Amino acid sequence: MPWKQWAGEGFLTLCPGKTIDPGFVAHAIKEVQQSCDLRALGYDRWGIENLRRELDRMNCDVRLEPIGQGFKSMSPACDLVERAVAGAKLRHGANPILTMCAANAVTVPDPTGARKLHKPKSAGKIDGMVALAMAMSVAEAFKPAAIPAALARYL
Repeated sequence: MPWKQWAGEGFLTLCPGKTIDPGFVAHAIKEVQQSCDLRALGYDRWGIENLRRELDRMNCDVRLEPIGQGFKSMSPACDLVERAVAGAKLRHGANPILTMCAANAVTVPDPTGARKLHKPKSAGKIDGMVALAMAMSVAEAFKPAAIPAALARYL
């Protein structure tokens, strides 16, 4: 994959070094929080403590929302992505990384029909699709409640 090219085009931020530095990631999150209305950030529970410690050290008080990677959390998240795509409401700015991840993505069902993205059955990296599903799940949780019809006429 042309990671350096994509970074040069602004689609990817590369961490310095050979491993992901939680301090570098925390700094990037703080920058986003200062320039955007970042209300919450979804995360996978595995390995979050190092990032949480760095965010605390930087006094970055972003709300962290755990998103499980199993069927219970990911099935509704996959449904949100699917509805956005089917309704032509998803815009990704021709991001080649998300396009690649979408092309690689495979879902698997459980016996009840719930689905989740499944890395072992996928053709390559799917992290961008997992991140999108998690972000849409968190955004849905923070979506304003519906406006009652009686009040809507005044808006």
